[in-house]
Amino acid sequence: MYEKENTVREWKVYIVVFSFMIVCAAAIVMFDSEILLSKVVLREFDAFISFILLANVLFFWKKSKRIAYFSGVLAVINFIMVISLI
Repeated sequence: MYEKENTVREWKVYIVVFSFMIVCAAAIVMFDSEILLSKVVLREFDAFISFILLANVLFFWKKSKRIAYFSGVLAVINFIMVISLI
């Protein structure tokens, strides 16, 4: 029972952090003209998100394979997006 409660809490934290990163990315895109961010800064932010997702894969590998696989898929998609936009 304790393991299930722990997994639910980890999923909640994961969803909150992922939602926060999506909101940050949306804010950067919406206010890009006012902040005048360069494309390099945006690519660095994307790369940072990818590394966080890969660290999440390593952290959850023994605890929950589903979270690890989901993080891995998102990291690969994000890396492909970063590479295609260079």
